[in-house]
Amino acid sequence: MQPMIGRLLLWLIESHRAGADRYGPQLRTLHEWLLEKYHLASDVHVERLFIGRSRQAEDLVRQNQFVYLQPVDSQGPMLPILAVRFDFAHEPPLLSLQVALFRTMNEDQEVPNAVAFRFETAEGPGVHCYYHAQPVSRFRGSDDPRHDLPIPTWIPDSQPAFPIDANNPVALFVAMLVSLYGSHAARWLQENGYMGELNRYLEGTRFRC
Repeated sequence: MQPMIGRLLLWLIESHRAGADRYGPQLRTLHEWLLEKYHLASDVHVERLFIGRSRQAEDLVRQNQFVYLQPVDSQGPMLPILAVRFDFAHEPPLLSLQVALFRTMNEDQEVPNAVAFRFETAEGPGVHCYYHAQPVSRFRGSDDPRHDLPIPTWIPDSQPAFPIDANNPVALFVAMLVSLYGSHAARWLQENGYMGELNRYLEGTRFRC
């Protein structure tokens, strides 16, 4: 599972690299603002962590490394960034995908508006004993004030926690992409040659269409 997730992360990093040069003025301004706070994840570092399995547990937020995703068009463009925490030595394996979506700024704005969600594997006995997604107001794992999100502090960060149709970390990763991009995500994965390998992780899921 760890190498498969690594390959998907490297694909997302390369997709961002290829697409960022085509951003319009508003997205370019937002992108530059984000880069000052949330550093781009290094593909070399991601490859070493996931493909080379140099560590079985890590938190990329603590290293100030974030994966930039393709823009989401939701009543205007939003730019998502992804923070990854994992512990594949744990039984069962743990994966946390923290996604913050930032809306492009108007001329009178100094800080963008944002929403954020955390997609997570089951956490063992307790209230979150199932694969779930929940709204959040900050990146878990960082005390760096640069990583504070421009989200109202009253936003709940425990409940509601929406059940996710996944039973392994790779399926959770794909569910996160489908949540952001709908059926386009499955088409992109197919076009880039990943679906054949992913099918065994997605068996029994119902979010493919």
